[in-house]
Amino acid sequence: MIEKNMLGKFIRIKRENAGLSQKQFAEQLFVTESAVSKWERGVNYPDITMISDICRVLNISEKELITASDDTAYRQMKKQSAKYERIQKLTFWIPTSAYIFSFIICLICALCGVMPFSTLFIVTASLFCAFLFFPSVTNFFSNQKMLAYLASSAIGVILLLVVCGIATKSITWVPTAVMGTLLGYSAVFLPIVLKKYSKAGFVSTHKTFISFIADTVLTIILVATVQILIPINLRSAELTVLYCFCPLLITGLVVSLRLNGLIKGGICTVIFGICAFLANYFVGLVYDVPADMAINLSDWATYTNGNVLLTVLVTCAAVGIGLIGCGIKKSRK
Repeated sequence: MIEKNMLGKFIRIKRENAGLSQKQFAEQLFVTESAVSKWERGVNYPDITMISDICRVLNISEKELITASDDTAYRQMKKQSAKYERIQKLTFWIPTSAYIFSFIICLICALCGVMPFSTLFIVTASLFCAFLFFPSVTNFFSNQKMLAYLASSAIGVILLLVVCGIATKSITWVPTAVMGTLLGYSAVFLPIVLKKYSKAGFVSTHKTFISFIADTVLTIILVATVQILIPINLRSAELTVLYCFCPLLITGLVVSLRLNGLIKGGICTVIFGICAFLANYFVGLVYDVPADMAINLSDWATYTNGNVLLTVLVTCAAVGIGLIGCGIKKSRK
């Protein structure tokens, strides 16, 4: 325990640095001026229940009060924290103010007849979309910042697309653009979100499969949307999409199984080899065209397609079987 006179001297120095008299200091702590005087003269210690209040009034840490010395590391950390908060506020309010200023200028131009109101709506939606990307609304969320950013930025893009469609009086392309945006967000960010927020349960063990399912569904909806809005037959394209996603869905399920990693890798390799080899047959069947799958390993110039696909199939099968064998051998040890 430090000496009473050392503690008293430290309290007096910090009180004077704070610009407080003994009377003002005592009033903020709800004690008598005599009690403060006794602390500073080293007659007795402050009550332990008053440590937090003393630290608050003198703007010091509890460690500094107990040791009666300056905590340089704490003050440096506090200074850096205050600096970071100022920078964070500046990075929010400077671009936000610029967006608001730009909107006011465009509004004045629209009211003066220099700019049509349809353009004003597009500019407003663009500024709002830009705000949702940077500095974004994550400043208002203490938790789940990633979800808040992804949701708000996606909403901003979709709102901009809708406003552009309405302002230009051409909305046939809007649903397709919206679905394309959602597909892009799903393909890029859904695996990251699932990995970050799924801790246990079905979602945690089937992250890959869920991601592929979401991408498949959104791609099919995108193709269907185009077919509905544009008078062309895309049924064959939908079937092709299903075929292309089949190996992804199957491998997504395989990855979710509780098997050795080498075994799962081998199974996935074999599946991709088979799907790649059968792709031409499927396309020929769907589009009613003959499949160019003739094979002649002695004539690669004429039979390039069939020879290459056969090589891919054999290579994937060999690698896959090798991985499965190594996985089985490793799991038995």
